[in-house]
Amino acid sequence: MATGIPFISTAEINQFVERNLRTSIIDVRAQSASFLGLLRHKDRIVFEDGGSIISQPLLVQYNQTAITYAGNDVLPTNAQEEFSGYELPWKQAQVSVTILGIEKARVSGKRKQLDYVRNKIESAYIALFKKMAAQVYADGTTNGGKDWDGVQAGINNASGFQVYLGIDRLANPWWQAQVFDPGTPTALNTGNMMTLFLQTKTDEEAIHCIVTTNNTYALYWQQLTPSERFVDSTLGSLGFDNIAFQGKAVIQDSNCPAGTMWYVNLDHVRMVVHKDKDFLFDGFIKLPQNDAEVGHIFVYGNFEVRNPKSCGVYRNIQNG
Repeated sequence: MATGIPFISTAEINQFVERNLRTSIIDVRAQSASFLGLLRHKDRIVFEDGGSIISQPLLVQYNQTAITYAGNDVLPTNAQEEFSGYELPWKQAQVSVTILGIEKARVSGKRKQLDYVRNKIESAYIALFKKMAAQVYADGTTNGGKDWDGVQAGINNASGFQVYLGIDRLANPWWQAQVFDPGTPTALNTGNMMTLFLQTKTDEEAIHCIVTTNNTYALYWQQLTPSERFVDSTLGSLGFDNIAFQGKAVIQDSNCPAGTMWYVNLDHVRMVVHKDKDFLFDGFIKLPQNDAEVGHIFVYGNFEVRNPKSCGVYRNIQNG
């Protein structure tokens, strides 16, 4: 066995990962997990510097002093409270990469060593990305509260998830998302889809897309004639196959919970990440107690729905 070339150093691995692997892996994986891929698009993802919590201002009502008047009418000067705030906790996720000493000994030559590192780290990135793609649909309560605050909590109402990011939806109906749920599994109905679409729409904005399961995507496709199967070119240009509903893209995501459709306004559903911990590989270190080296890939952040009423969910779709 050839041993003349030592195993590449931690510094070389770090440079190799940052230069050749990290960005390309994340870009490729984004195409396989539609919802997470959309949230991580360069125009959507939000980077934060840090802080104990992620606190955001929230417009809860328009200024109420806009009036018509005549001549010397008394003009309103009462103070306005248009904004409230919510607190988004930092959440964490990681994946470990371990290389055993015996594995290093089996690899000869720097080219083969780099290929070996590539395979190990690519596998780890894929595992963490798959984990985060599922976390988009989490509710923040499972795994002892360590899971991220996904759309199960954010796109919900007072009867489904009463308190979201510290705000009680029963006391503050403006913090409730639109929910269509017939109560029992019922066949997909485009009339119900339209009802929910109009509930999420305002004069100023509408949803950007509907995310659903592969089965429900197929059910919707079957209800359309060939001439009705339009696509949304914007999401299509990002690599996502879709069919349009009212001009908005319907896309499939294998992580989506069965029997659901998620009506998403991408201006308000966001992935917030720490600028220094965005799928960051921290390099290998030698374990003193083992014949192994270990590194970690970290991501800090959370998901937020900062205007739930602009989004919705269609539940209990039969065979969906």
